[in-house]
Amino acid sequence: MSKKQILDEFRLFTLGTDGIGGWLGPGTDGRVFHRLDGAYKDSLAKVQLNQLLAFGHEAPVSDVFFLYYWLSAPNLRPYDVKLVPDFDERWVSSTAIKSLPHLR
Repeated sequence: MSKKQILDEFRLFTLGTDGIGGWLGPGTDGRVFHRLDGAYKDSLAKVQLNQLLAFGHEAPVSDVFFLYYWLSAPNLRPYDVKLVPDFDERWVSSTAIKSLPHLR
């Protein structure tokens, strides 16, 4: 998947601001896009996600943050994560991000 395709996939989360909203953009280090392109073949562990965030000059995520946003579907969320487009039930039993839709 090309850099343009990845940026298109994450357009909703690309805010052009400081923080996570500015992590993926036209100026993001090419190594981030190269690794995200490989997310379909090789899972993306929290440590690897934090390395990619560091390439984009963003703060790392904690274990709890990673678990909450990518590896669980608790009933106490303010929204039903299972209604997120492309949701796959297998994500909540995994130990890493399995694909770009999973990351998104």
